[in-house]
Formats: sequence, C-alpha cells, structure tokens
Amino acid sequence: MSRQSRGFPPGFRTEEVLVTPEMAKELLATMHANRSKSRMEVGIQEENLAGDSWWPEISPVFIDDDPDSPASYDAQHRFQAVVNTGISAWMLFIYGVRAEAAEYIDTGRRRSYADMLRIGEVPDYKRQSVLAKYMALYGKFGIDGIRQPSKYPVSQGDKHGHLNTDPMMKAIHAGEALARALGCNGSWAAYAVWRTGSVAEDGTFTVDPFWESVRTGAQLVLGDPALALRNWLMNGNKRERRPADKRLIEMYAYATAYNKHVTGQRYQRVNPVFEQRASGQKYFPASNVPDFLPADIGNLSRSQLRTAYQNLERGAGPAARLLRDLPVIGTGRRPSDLYIEEDE
Repeated sequence: MSRQSRGFPPGFRTEEVLVTPEMAKELLATMHANRSKSRMEVGIQEENLAGDSWWPEISPVFIDDDPDSPASYDAQHRFQAVVNTGISAWMLFIYGVRAEAAEYIDTGRRRSYADMLRIGEVPDYKRQSVLAKYMALYGKFGIDGIRQPSKYPVSQGDKHGHLNTDPMMKAIHAGEALARALGCNGSWAAYAVWRTGSVAEDGTFTVDPFWESVRTGAQLVLGDPALALRNWLMNGNKRERRPADKRLIEMYAYATAYNKHVTGQRYQRVNPVFEQRASGQKYFPASNVPDFLPADIGNLSRSQLRTAYQNLERGAGPAARLLRDLPVIGTGRRPSDLYIEEDE
C-alpha cells in the first residue's frame, strides 16, 4: 500500500463569500495576529478591485477551526482594500485550517521568522526572532556566523530550540535595559549579554555583572573597559558608525571592551579601525569583530586557553591581534605565549 500525506481536518469546508465593507471591518478586527499591513500591497489590491484583475478562485482566505468564533489567518490587505474602496468582493473562504498549518500559508509577501512568531503569539517576538537567529548561527558556525550571517543558513528548527528559554529572556531583558539607558541596539546588546553569561545545570542563566556596570556607570573610573564602552555607546557610536557597518561596529565594541575586562586591562576609548576600498569608501571589515573570551580566562588551563584563542584567531583583524597580545590577569604572560605551549 502506498503512503499517504496528512489528510484534511474535521470540519474542513469551503464557501464562496461576498465580503462587504462592513464585513471586512469585522474580519480585520477579529483576525489572528499578523504582520503589519503594507500600504503598497493594499494599493495593489485596491487597483485589482477597481479594475478587472480580481480573481477570487486563485486567492482563498484561510479561516481557523474555531466553530464558535472563526477568524481569518490572512487576507488583511484584501479586507483593507474592500474597506478603502467601498467595493464588495467575492472571496473563497476555507474553514477549518489548523493553527499548526498557519505558518505555511503562502502569501504575496513572504512571512519573516518574526511574522511567524507573532502569529504564534510568542512574547517579545521581534527580539526573540533576532536573538534566536544569532544563537543558532553561533551554535552552528561560531563567530563566522555572527560576522557574516547572510553567508550561513540556519533553519527554523535551529532557531526554535532557543525560544522562551531562561538565557533568551534574561538576555533580552538586559539588552533592552542597556538600550533604554544608552541608546544602543537592544537585540545586539542582548547577543553580547547571552554570549558572556553563564548557564547552570538546571538551565538557569546568570547575566555577567559587567553589563550592569555598563548600564549604570556606578563607581567606574577612567580606564575601566565598562566606562569606555558606556561612553562610546552614549556618544561616540553616533558619529562613527556607517549604515552598512552599524551591527559589526557595535558588536566589535561589546566584545573588545568585555575581553579587556576579563583580561584585566585598562581601556579608555573604543576606537573602531576602518579600512578603505579602492573607491575611497571607508568600511569596517567583518573579520575585525572578535569573539568573546571566557569570563574565567585567568583560571583556564593552557589547553583551554589555546582553544579560546584559536576561536579568537579565526578573525585576522587588528582587534584579534591586539587581544592575543594582552597579558592574562594573574599569569603575567601573554595569551599568545600560552597558546603555543603544549600541556606538561
């Protein structure tokens, strides 16, 4: 016997419906959470309605399987066009669509991962969508995935495993606190918090106190990396960063200041180093973004130090070279020296 696909759910049916402007308003008010409406897409639907390009049989409207108060998963642009033009429109309603199937609905504008999380009513879906992607990228590809995310594909399954976890939610909370206080990007800050925190055996996440120092500035003195980062986030990054390099430069600043902190070094000013293309345009190389060093680097064995600096060395930029030459607190020796030694 040949295999069969999943079948139709109970209560599945279709119906030809003439959607009036009044009905469209009600459908918009009761439909499931969706993407924000695109004015361009609404305009296209208005033109289709007013002209001769409305084909109801090729664009069905998907309705959930709630028998008491059915609501639409999609068609917000069509409904809004009906309201705006005052033209009633025939549509093909498909009732009984299961919630699990909603994210696979085909639309004229592709749903982003954040759209899918919003439809699934995931809390703080925008921040979670960004941080889940970074978590998945780093988990599969290391720092290279963070430097050039467009080059490294991650699946929805890779990202789903990080949603609503304690590390996710606490990192987002701390990142948003930094954003409110200093005007930085909350999602990028959340990534830095996540990379530098610690996770207990029971999954409980602890935020490194370094980030609270950056946020408040309490009891910081000149030369403290936390103060250097705080000052740059509040002032310097507004002048220095260019649109195409914003993310890279901010992540460079987080990692460089934090690495100075864990290696016990003074750091007075964040100073991103730009390079220049043949055209004369300045840019910030992705390879200049270092990975975060372990918070307990002073207590690591030579083997563990080698691993940490091998990860760091994957970037050939000046930030990585500089950090490899910093003395490790408590050892009086440079990481590059420890890196090349074999364990006794």
